[in-house]
Amino acid sequence: MPDTLFHYTVTVFDPDRENTIFVSKCSGNTPCPQNIQGGIALAFAPATFEITEETYHEDINLNLDEEVALRGGWDSGFASNPSYTTTQGSITISKGTLRVENVIVK
Repeated sequence: MPDTLFHYTVTVFDPDRENTIFVSKCSGNTPCPQNIQGGIALAFAPATFEITEETYHEDINLNLDEEVALRGGWDSGFASNPSYTTTQGSITISKGTLRVENVIVK
């Protein structure tokens, strides 16, 4: 694995997509948790995560009482999701329900 540090931006956006959290790699944006798991820590359920079409190196642990959706493959403007998001790590569901769309787990 390359010795490169990436940051992720997680922005809660409410008007048209209630309880949706947008996740993408960033540089200097605020707030900027360093991974998707950090965004999950900020979320309240039920929630939908829309994630850009990139590779994320992390393990994800879902421990929320309700349903969470990971929707991958979004373009940088979150207008459409024609592609896939890749996570290199594990996804563990300790509590709750996880729906996954356009996410590849390696």
